[in-house]
Amino acid sequence: MDRKEAYIIAVENEIRAINLYSILAKSFNDKDLVRVFKSLSQLEKGHQEKIEESFRKEFGDTSFDYDGNALPRFEVKDDLSGPRQVIRYAISKEESMKENYTNMASASDNEDIKAFFKYLAEEEQNHKELLEAELNRIEGSMVWFDPSELNGMMED
Repeated sequence: MDRKEAYIIAVENEIRAINLYSILAKSFNDKDLVRVFKSLSQLEKGHQEKIEESFRKEFGDTSFDYDGNALPRFEVKDDLSGPRQVIRYAISKEESMKENYTNMASASDNEDIKAFFKYLAEEEQNHKELLEAELNRIEGSMVWFDPSELNGMMED
């Protein structure tokens, strides 16, 4: 794969993520979950724009021919029957994107491009952490305090 192909793959992956999160935002009634998916869609749109800008810096006005309607690929084996499963699926997609960008950074000889793909990998890690926090919220497993702080606070 050459550099142009890497950019095309990257921007199409971002478009898939935008479309995935847009679809998910319309699929749930939980306002907090909808907010998370809309926010992620906007973040991925920002990545798409940065990738396009980086492409133009490297290649000038050369044609950047990508699928602007790229849709997420759902595998039949994925259980997407509820919010927990959907969030776990989205986490796996963020992990995959992080790995892709890390590999693209490693393959680049250009230090600016290497730094750019490392930045995108870090962003995907941040998205994963945001989704993990949302999963914890849904599962009721988030603890925002140290239980030992309650010692002596409760009367017998």
